[in-house]
Amino acid sequence: MGALEALLRWDAAARDGLTTHHTPVLDAIMLTLTMIGRGGAVWIVLAAVAVACDRRRLRAAARVVLIILLTYATIDGVLKPIFARARPFDAVADVRVVGTRPTTYSFPSGHAAMAFGGAIGLMAIWPRQVWLLGLAFAIAVSRIYVGVHYPLDVLVGGLVGGAIGWGVVRWLPAD
Repeated sequence: MGALEALLRWDAAARDGLTTHHTPVLDAIMLTLTMIGRGGAVWIVLAAVAVACDRRRLRAAARVVLIILLTYATIDGVLKPIFARARPFDAVADVRVVGTRPTTYSFPSGHAAMAFGGAIGLMAIWPRQVWLLGLAFAIAVSRIYVGVHYPLDVLVGGLVGGAIGWGVVRWLPAD
């Protein structure tokens, strides 16, 4: 068995492990996390809150929006079409989906990418607010739980989004 085969087997097994224990309460929590992460909405709202609290943060908040836009363009416009990985519910017959079934490809996860990119952009505004990374992680994991991504989709999405967030924060000053 090659390295790629082993990685994909691990990916499928990890997805199975993360999606087998559903409860109504956990379903509601994970679906809520997935919904607030859609399109980077939570990060844009938090950037708007930062501006509402201090108008001097307008440029830094605009950077967060730029991170979300660049991440979306990179993931959905470039990477998903290149890799064209089927969603778990399209590849495996008995996958339980909580909520809607996306029509785009699975790899990498746009939710995870925008979550980590947005969190890094906001941490440049609020440096000690590490809960932002916790929220990003929870949104990313929710995508596996609701049955629309594999762990590898989320891991790579988070890395891509984090790199875009870091790059924008590093190379585009807020002041």
